[in-house]
Amino acid sequence: RVGRGGLTSDLRSEGRTAAGQGEPEVEKRPRPADGDAPEPEAWDALVAASAFPVLGEEQPYPARVVRIVPFGAAGGPIDTIARVYAERLAQRYASLLGEHRLRREIIATATTNSIVNRMGPTFVARTQQDTGTDAATVARAYTIAREVFDVRELWQSIERLDNKVPAAVQYAMVLDTIVLIRQVTYWLIQRHRGELGIEMQVGRLRPGIRELATSQPAWLQGLERGGYDTRAAELVGAGVPQGLARQIAACSALQCAPDIVELAQNRKMSVEAAANAYFGVGSAFGLDWMRGRIEGLDTEGHWHAVARGSLREALYETHRGLVQRVLEETRERDPARALDRWQAKHAAAAQHAKGVAGDIQSQPAGVDYASLSVALQAVRRLVVAER
Repeated sequence: RVGRGGLTSDLRSEGRTAAGQGEPEVEKRPRPADGDAPEPEAWDALVAASAFPVLGEEQPYPARVVRIVPFGAAGGPIDTIARVYAERLAQRYASLLGEHRLRREIIATATTNSIVNRMGPTFVARTQQDTGTDAATVARAYTIAREVFDVRELWQSIERLDNKVPAAVQYAMVLDTIVLIRQVTYWLIQRHRGELGIEMQVGRLRPGIRELATSQPAWLQGLERGGYDTRAAELVGAGVPQGLARQIAACSALQCAPDIVELAQNRKMSVEAAANAYFGVGSAFGLDWMRGRIEGLDTEGHWHAVARGSLREALYETHRGLVQRVLEETRERDPARALDRWQAKHAAAAQHAKGVAGDIQSQPAGVDYASLSVALQAVRRLVVAER
């Protein structure tokens, strides 16, 4: 018997009998276990905010995106709720799981556990502090980032390497994916805070990002290509299969993938051409070098971390703006010719920006926050200068 209020005790009993378990006590509502979710306020915020309004009845996607047990086409429409039950029951009652009385709490529990288990217990609070947003917005952005990069499949592939490669290698691989998801979560909040419909953003970004991921490393240039080759070789040498090693090695470069996809959409050009333009500009003006140095800055306390994050955000904004300007002014379809024409037109300014970055790069004492800010500002002037 299944009523409109949700699954009845018959269904729960059938699932537990199949699993060899007795009848449970009546559960009032699911909540993350205390040991797994040190941020109960995040769970409460998700439920209070309709678990992100897009996790309610209005849109089907959020209930689909938090899945473990795959069934049906593309994982089915209510995978989040289906996780609570045996796979056979989830298939049998797929059309009714969406009416579960605790569907909102189940989705909030699964999402909160995913964030805490993968990103750490302070991720939501830290992101709120850094961006000034609420917990539900952080959860939406995280969910979108996780889905557009298909990272759950990557996590499963990494976990299959248990006892095949050193655990330290697996941890480092997971960390590469976490850094990617964190950056894209921040990007979504900063660029699309009021437009975080999960269905819409995943549908808009995932096709282009998948195209980039499958065509790498063809579009990589400069230091980004060198970093990719080095990381992939390290992983293969540690026993990681070549295909998976390449996917993990691309995580660093793919942090800018949403910018590239938006650039391609706005300029009505292919994702590959947009990527070539993006990395060509980055290599020409030393932005790839700056990004590496920003990531390597020491952070002694919270405000140093905030300063590094601000530099990182300014770098991506400058990079995105400069690529847009190069393509808009030249109207060249070929990225290499567009860059050559633009540099010839703005030769003095371009050489000055390159010179500043080169001087700082050659400093024997290394670089710090101040010197990187100066180098970045020199390139930023190319974006904001009169045309």
